[in-house]
Amino acid sequence: MAAATASLGLIVQPSFGDSAPHPPRKGQGCAGLEQEIQDLFTDLPGYKAFKIWAPANESGPEFLAELHGAKRLFSASTNKAFILCERLRQLDSPDIDDQLAAHELTLDHTVWSLGSPIFNPPDLSGLVSERTAMEAMVIHSD
Repeated sequence: MAAATASLGLIVQPSFGDSAPHPPRKGQGCAGLEQEIQDLFTDLPGYKAFKIWAPANESGPEFLAELHGAKRLFSASTNKAFILCERLRQLDSPDIDDQLAAHELTLDHTVWSLGSPIFNPPDLSGLVSERTAMEAMVIHSD
């Protein structure tokens, strides 16, 4: 997943059923968990940085684990995999393909990437399916 070369800001809000145990968080005996996560990155080559944050909720207090969290690193296209996987996880169902094709996104000057070869202003307008937007993100870095 190229986490060793990416500086990632992840917002994690796990949902657990009533029967599942809640993971330990800061203030609930998980001081070692942050170190355990950091240790996973120790032997990876090159510069590395990560930040994993779970906000406080009714299940427990905030959790934060980071390694050089303020360091800015170039991550190129590695973030696309995380974005795509999370969206597919959110929509996971037998009719996911139909959902992606039916959900339309508005294209205008507020949604584009610098150097975007497909969805590029000033001629950016109209609607596009979420599937088309995902394909453009992966294939053309849009």
